[in-house]
Amino acid sequence: MKREIEYRKYKRQDKKELTKILAEQIYNNFFEKEKDAQKYSRFILKRAIETCKYGKVAVIGEKIAGAIFGIKKDKSRFLSHLKRMVCYAQLKLRKKNREALKSLLLLDQMEQELLDKNNVDNEKLIVLFLMERRYERAEIQEALLAEWENVVSGQKDKRTWIVVNGRAEPEFLDRYHFQKVEEKSAIIQPKEQRFRFYKTLYRGRESTG
Repeated sequence: MKREIEYRKYKRQDKKELTKILAEQIYNNFFEKEKDAQKYSRFILKRAIETCKYGKVAVIGEKIAGAIFGIKKDKSRFLSHLKRMVCYAQLKLRKKNREALKSLLLLDQMEQELLDKNNVDNEKLIVLFLMERRYERAEIQEALLAEWENVVSGQKDKRTWIVVNGRAEPEFLDRYHFQKVEEKSAIIQPKEQRFRFYKTLYRGRESTG
């Protein structure tokens, strides 16, 4: 039997599950120890919660399946940078984390360069799009994006922007007619293996809603 999906605003008690999803989606690939990946994921999630006006989650039963955070507030980049440096300083106490943090700082800078160069409006930016792995190809992605578009469609410029980690285009972007604008890459080695990591900027179609 198909389980009902609930879409609701983010709640404080969602933080633990979302931190786990974020770590599995990205940061377990950077840190040797799971607890360090969780710590960094908590920082990234907290930053999104504090700097975004929009936060919505998809829930199946009592489990979170995905979430979107976006529409950045006009907050000081200096304050965000300061909090990141505090997190980095704590994680740097473990020597093996230093290369991971160096790589993550580079990728963060790379993403910001993409946003600045293309004059991306923070009011239209999806900052975090999280999906629990087993639901990555389900209708939940599209439904979360549809909920987002309902908000963006009320604005003058209705195009959505998103930066994707990687080069392969997620299926939902194709279905929603997102266009690839630009990509940047860097060779990193957060653990033992050296590889090229891509950040790709996409622009959505103009909503007609």
